[in-house]
Amino acid sequence: MEREFPLYLAESWDNTGLQVGPFDDEIRRIGVALNPSLRTLYLAVEKGCNFLLTHHPLILTGLRRVDLSGSIGKVINLAILKKITIYSIHTPWDSALGGGNDYWADLLGLENRNPIVPLRENPQTGIGRVGEVYGTSFYDMVSFLKKEVRFLIPVFSGKDKIYKVALCTGSGGDLLEKVISLRVDVYITCDLKYHQILNALYAGLNLIILSHHEMEEKSLFYLERRLRDLLPSLGLEILKEEDPFLG
Repeated sequence: MEREFPLYLAESWDNTGLQVGPFDDEIRRIGVALNPSLRTLYLAVEKGCNFLLTHHPLILTGLRRVDLSGSIGKVINLAILKKITIYSIHTPWDSALGGGNDYWADLLGLENRNPIVPLRENPQTGIGRVGEVYGTSFYDMVSFLKKEVRFLIPVFSGKDKIYKVALCTGSGGDLLEKVISLRVDVYITCDLKYHQILNALYAGLNLIILSHHEMEEKSLFYLERRLRDLLPSLGLEILKEEDPFLG
């Protein structure tokens, strides 16, 4: 994992890598999931997975105690009882070439693409993507994405023709000022706040707001494909949860 998704790709605030384990058992089957939730862990047990590879980390901020009655404590307890290693590739997966952001950039056919925030160690990698399309209308792009996702909020600033696109899987609000400075025509991301949306409108920037869960879970298709190439002898299961927005 660390060769394919190096730890230096992680954002400074992130807690990527090993979350629970490792155990001495030989890995029998890998479960791939968006979240290390109790539901996902039960699915891993059901499918015979003893290595759970998740996008989101189990522990993101400081953990002061392992309370077995709490949500994180229950996951840790079950993982130890069933000897399931939990490993997160959170922002390294977002930043890596061929990772979560490139899934959506490929889907939209972005040309001449670059990260919104390139990493100093490797400028081809970094959070988000910005690239070009050959002139489409805002609502044609919305219609295209509506065929791919169940949850979508278009926010139209009045600029109909789209030539330059920025996108960021997950919560992209912190990148908004950078995106505005890049003079793109539309920004596709999740979890924007009210005043961030207003700032985008004042700047003449169209927005397409997707579900955080749906946007990131769909990109796991690329991760599944990559893992099957890297580890053809190991079984692999995609463990899906319900999107809390959509039920």
